[in-house]
Amino acid sequence: MCVFLSCEELKSKWHLVVERLTVLFLKFLECVQKLQLFIWWLLELHIIKIVSSYIIWVSVREVSLFNYVFLVSWAFALPFSQFRPLASSVCTVWTCVIIVCKMLYQLTSINPSSYSRSCSMPENYTDAQRSDMARSLLYSGPVDPANWIGLRKFSPLLENLRNNLLMLALLAFEVTIYRHQDLYRMKNNLTPPVTRTIFYNITRQHLDDGIINCAKYFINYFFYKFGLETCFLLAVNVIGQRMDFYAMLHAFGLIAVMYQRRRKAIGRVWSKYCCFLACMLAFQYLMCIGIPPAACTDYPWRRPSSSMDSNVIKWLYFPDFHTKPNSLFLLYDFMLLLCASLQGRVFEEESVAAVQLLAGDNVEICRDLDAASFSQHNPVPDFIHCRSYLDMLKVIMFSYMFWFVLTIIFITGTTRISIFCMGYLLACFYFLIFGGELLLKPIKSILHYWDFLIAYNVFVITMKNILSIAACGYIKALVANHCWLIQLFSLACTIKGYSKPEQNTNKQCELPSDEAGIIWDSICFAFLLLQRRVFMSYYFLHVVADIRSSQVLASRGAELFQATIVKVVKARIEEEKKSMDLLKRQMDRIKSRQQKFKRGKERMLSLVQESGESHSVVKEEEDDDEGENSKEKKKDKRKHWWKPWVDHASMVRSGHYYLFETDSEEEEEDEDKKDEEPPKRSAFQFVYHAWITDSKTAMKERSKERRRFWQRYTERSEPEGTAPCTRMHVAIEEGDQEEGVTEEEVSEGPDNILKRVFNILKFSWVLFLALLDSFTAWLNSICQEHIDISNVLRIERCILTHEVKKGNIPSRDSIHTYYQRQMCSPASAESSLDRTEDEYSDFSPLRSQAHESDLSRENLVDQPEETSDCVLKTSQRSRPRLCRLPSVDLQSSRYETPPSALLQTSRVFLCAHSSGLSDITC
Repeated sequence: MCVFLSCEELKSKWHLVVERLTVLFLKFLECVQKLQLFIWWLLELHIIKIVSSYIIWVSVREVSLFNYVFLVSWAFALPFSQFRPLASSVCTVWTCVIIVCKMLYQLTSINPSSYSRSCSMPENYTDAQRSDMARSLLYSGPVDPANWIGLRKFSPLLENLRNNLLMLALLAFEVTIYRHQDLYRMKNNLTPPVTRTIFYNITRQHLDDGIINCAKYFINYFFYKFGLETCFLLAVNVIGQRMDFYAMLHAFGLIAVMYQRRRKAIGRVWSKYCCFLACMLAFQYLMCIGIPPAACTDYPWRRPSSSMDSNVIKWLYFPDFHTKPNSLFLLYDFMLLLCASLQGRVFEEESVAAVQLLAGDNVEICRDLDAASFSQHNPVPDFIHCRSYLDMLKVIMFSYMFWFVLTIIFITGTTRISIFCMGYLLACFYFLIFGGELLLKPIKSILHYWDFLIAYNVFVITMKNILSIAACGYIKALVANHCWLIQLFSLACTIKGYSKPEQNTNKQCELPSDEAGIIWDSICFAFLLLQRRVFMSYYFLHVVADIRSSQVLASRGAELFQATIVKVVKARIEEEKKSMDLLKRQMDRIKSRQQKFKRGKERMLSLVQESGESHSVVKEEEDDDEGENSKEKKKDKRKHWWKPWVDHASMVRSGHYYLFETDSEEEEEDEDKKDEEPPKRSAFQFVYHAWITDSKTAMKERSKERRRFWQRYTERSEPEGTAPCTRMHVAIEEGDQEEGVTEEEVSEGPDNILKRVFNILKFSWVLFLALLDSFTAWLNSICQEHIDISNVLRIERCILTHEVKKGNIPSRDSIHTYYQRQMCSPASAESSLDRTEDEYSDFSPLRSQAHESDLSRENLVDQPEETSDCVLKTSQRSRPRLCRLPSVDLQSSRYETPPSALLQTSRVFLCAHSSGLSDITC
C-alpha cells in the first residue's frame, strides 16, 4: 500500500512538472509569436528604405545605361509615394532583363574584340597633353561599346550577377511583406495603424512622464518632430562632402527653403524641393554615364584648344573620359532625397487630426507671444523646480542651451583664422552682452536676431563652397600670385582626388589645410537650429518666467546677506543687554536677600545684647575691684557687638547656593544633549570601528544605524492616530531583519577567495558612501549660510513665478505684500517680533531694499522681564535659566552665524499658508 501511494505521489509530481513545462512552452511560443509580429512590423516600416538604398547603391557602384532605369525610377518614386508600386514592378522586370542580357553576353560566340574600336589621339596635342591624355579611356586601349550599356565579360558568372540577384530577392521580399501584412489584418479584422510607430501605447501625453517614456516617444516620433532639421543638416552634409558645383546648387536650394522661415510656408514648397532633388540626382547620374566612348569623340573641355584644368572639370562635375566624375557623391544626394521624402509625408500627416492626437501637433508658437501674458495658459508642465530627472534634463536643455550654443559659436570663430570668423565672434559678443535682455523679449524679436545668425551661418557655408573652385581648381595660380587671398579666406581644398601643389616648393605661402572646410560651421548650424526649436517651444515660456523672477531678485542675495549681518549684530546686542539686565536683577535679588538675612541677624543679636547687658551689670557689681582688666574686656565685647557676623559660619552662609536663582550651565547643556539625537558616524569613525573590530562588524553596525534612522524617520512622519499600528509593523520588520542577520551569520561558512573579494568590494563601497556623506556634510557646514540664503531666494522666486503665471507683472511688492499678509495673520504673528523696520534702520544702509527681508526674518522672541520686587522663596518661585551668550563675536558674526533662522520664517510663511500658493513647491 505504501509502495502504491509512493507511485501515485511520484506520478502527481511528474504531472506537475509536465504542466509547468507546458505552461513555459506556451509562454515561449507566445513570446516567439509576438517577436515575429514585431519583426514583420519593423520590416513593413523600413523595407522601402532598404530596397531603395540597395538599388541606388548598386546603380552608383556600376554606372551604366542599364542602371539608369533603376535610379530614375526610385529617384521619383521616393518623393511621390503613388509611384512606388510602379517603381517596384519596373525594377523587378528590368532586373530580370539585365540578368538575361548579362548571361547571354557571356556566350563564347560573342567576341568583343571583333567590334571594339581603338581611338587615335589628335596630332595637335602637345607633349605634356599627350602624356596626360594617355590615361584617358579613349586612348588607353580598345573601347568595348557594350561596357557603356552595362555588359562585360566575366569568368565567374555568379560574381557578375550577384548584385542583380540580391536586388531581385529584395524586390520579391518587399512584395511578400506587404502581402503578409494585408493578409494578417484581413484575417484578424484589423486596420492599419494611424502612425507608423514601435510603441503603440506611447503618445504625446506620455512625453513628460519620465525619462523612459520620453525616450520611447522620441523613438516613435523623432522624425515627426525633428525631421525638418534633420533634412537641413543632411543638406549641409552634402555640401561639406562634395564642395563642387552641385553642392553649390544644394546650398541655393537650402537658402530658398529656409528663406520661408515658417514651418507652414516651408511645407507648401517642400514638394518642389523634393522634385528639385530628384531631378538633380537623375541629371548627375546622366553626367556620370556621359556619351558613348565608342564614338571616339572627346568632350570640348578636353580638346587641344581648351586650357581648362582637370581640377576645374572635376569641380564642375563634367563628364570626362580622363577623370570620371565621382559617382559615390550621389549617395549623399540620395540620403538627402530619402529624408526629404519622409519629411514630405510628415507634412501631410500633420494636418490629420488622429495623428495630432497621438503624436502631438507641430504648430509653431505664436511669434508675438509674451511669457507674462501666456504663462497661465501654457499647455506644458513647469519643469523649473526639478521634480524628476527628466525635469533636470529639460532645465539643461531649455535654460542653459542658449549659453552653450554661444560657446559653440565662439569656438567656431576662434578655431580658424579667416574673415568669416569675425562675424561669428561679433555675433557671440553681441549675444553675450545683450543675451539676457533678449531672452525676455517676445518670441518675434528673439527669432529676428537668431534667424540673422542662422542666415550668416548659411551664407558662410555657401561662400566657402563657391570659393572652393579657387581652392581646388586654381590653387596653383593663387599660391604663385595671390597668397594673401588664400590667407584671408583660408582657401584649401579638403576633398580627396584633386591635385594639390607641393608644399616644399611653396614655403612662403602655406596652405591652411587644417583651418579650411565647414566642419565647425556645420556643428554651429546644428546647434543654431536646435536653439531655434527651443525658442519656438512652449517649454521656453517657463524659462522666461523664471528669468523675469530672477531679474527682480538680482540684488536680493546681497540684501539678504546685509540683513543677516544686521540681524546677527542686533541679536548679539539684544542678548548682551538681556544678559546684563538679568545679571543686574540677580544681583539686586542677592542684595535684597542678603539685607533680609542681615536684618534677621540684627534681630537675633539685639536679643543677645539685652541678655548680655543684664549679665554684664551683675558681673560689674561683683567685680568692682578689677580696674584696668575690666576696661579691656569691655572693649573686646564692643568689638564683638559691632561685628557679630564676621565668623566662619556667617561667611560660608553669605555665599551659599540659595542666593542664586538659576541652575548651572553644565546641567543645561547636559539636558540639551539628552534631547539631541546621536549624530551619524563619519567615515573616519567607520574606518576606526572597522580597524578595532573587523569590516563585517562595522558594516553590520552601519546597517543597524541606517535601520534605526529610517525607523525614527517613519515614526516622525506617521500621524498620531496610526502610530501604534505602524510602530508594531516597524517593530515586526525590524525583528525580521535582525533574525535574517542572525541567520546569515549562522549560515556563513568558511571564508574563501570569492567571499573575501566580495567583502572587500562591499566594504569599499560602504566606505565610499560614508566618505561621500561626510564630504557632503562638511560642505554643507561650510556653506550653510549660503545654502539658507539660496533657499530663501528660491522660495521668493517661487512666489514671483507664481505671479507671472497668473499674468501679473513680477515685482518686489508682491513679496512684500505676501510677507505683510502672513505677519498680520494669527499663525505667524505669534512667531514674529512686534518691532518694525524703523527700529533698526540705523544699522542698515539699505533700509528701503532690506524691508522685505526684515519682515520675513523676524524670529527673535523677547524674554519677559520680571517686574516684581518681592523675593519669593526658592521652592516657591520658578527658576529661570541664565541665557548663555552665543559663541559669536561681534567682529566675526557676519561669517559664523548661519541665517537658518531667517529661512525658517519664510518656510513657515510659504508652507503654512498653502491656500494662497497652492501651486508652489516650497
